[in-house]
Amino acid sequence: MTTIIKITMPCTDDTMGDTSPADCNAYRAWLAEQIESEYPDAEIIVTNRPGRIEIETDVVGDDSDLVAELHEFQNRCWDSCPWDFASA
Repeated sequence: MTTIIKITMPCTDDTMGDTSPADCNAYRAWLAEQIESEYPDAEIIVTNRPGRIEIETDVVGDDSDLVAELHEFQNRCWDSCPWDFASA
C-alpha cells in the first residue's frame, strides 16, 4: 500500500467565487484540517498559489489515481463545508 508523505493542494481565492479574502483564508485552514483528518500521517500544505495537487509518496510510480482521489476529496469538502467561520 502506498503511503502519502506530503500533500500540496492549491486553493486560490479566484476559484472561490465572491468569497471574501478573509473567508478564503478561513476555508483553506478548514480544508487543511479536513485533509489532515483523512491523511493523518501526511504533511499538508493548502496554498493560495495556483497549480495542481501534488503528492509525495513512499513509492515511485504513477500517482494519478491518488491525485484524482484528492481532487474529488477537495470537491466534496467544498460541497460539505459548514461555512460557520464565514464573516457576515
